[in-house]
Amino acid sequence: GMRVIGPASAGLVRTDPAIRLNASPSPGLAQRGPVGLFSQSGAVGAMVSAGVKRRGVGISTSISAGNRADVSGNDAMQFFEADPHTAAVGVYLESFGNPRKFSRIARRLSRTKPVVVVRSDVTGRFLPPGHETRTTQAPEGTVDSMLDQTGVLEAHTHEAMLDILMAVASQPLPTGHRVVLVADSLALDRLGRDAAAEAGLEVTATVRLAG
Repeated sequence: GMRVIGPASAGLVRTDPAIRLNASPSPGLAQRGPVGLFSQSGAVGAMVSAGVKRRGVGISTSISAGNRADVSGNDAMQFFEADPHTAAVGVYLESFGNPRKFSRIARRLSRTKPVVVVRSDVTGRFLPPGHETRTTQAPEGTVDSMLDQTGVLEAHTHEAMLDILMAVASQPLPTGHRVVLVADSLALDRLGRDAAAEAGLEVTATVRLAG
C-alpha cells in the first residue's frame, strides 16, 4: 500500500536520475551524491537541507518525517540500507518509537554504511505537539549505551553531522581500531592521543607537521 510522510513534514527529495523528485519547499533539486538524510523535525530538516547546499554535499535521498503518523526513522534506515545510491546516513532523532527495533536496524546498517546521529530529548521528557509516536521513557545513560552498542557516530549539532558525513562518505569503512595522528605540536599530539584512547582507538604513529 501507499506510505505517508508527515504531517508537519518538510518533504522528500530523491536525486536518483530515474526519479528526480523534489517534494520539498527547497527550490531546485539538491546535488546528487552518496549521503542519505532523515529528520524527525521539519525545521531541522530544512536547516540540514540548507547546510547541504551551502557545503556542496551530494545527497541520495532526504526524508523529513515530521510527526511520523506512518514513516519513521526505522523505516528510513531500512530504506537506506537497501539503497545502492546511499553510502552514508545522517539521522536527526527526537524520540524512539521502538528502541529495540532501532538498535537492531542501526547496528546492521552501520556495519556497511556509516551512520551519524544527532539527538534531542530522546529520553522522552518532552513530546512535541502533534507527534503521533510515543517518546522513549528511558534514562539518559541507557540511550548513550544503546547508541554506543549500535556502532553509530554521534554529533551534537546538525552542522557537525554534515562535517562528519562529508568525511565518511568519501572514505572506506575502517577495518580496525588503529589510527595515525596528524599534529603540528606536542600538545595537540597529546590531546589527540587522549581523545583516541577515550574512543577506544590505538594510535600507531604521529605525523608531525612543521609549524
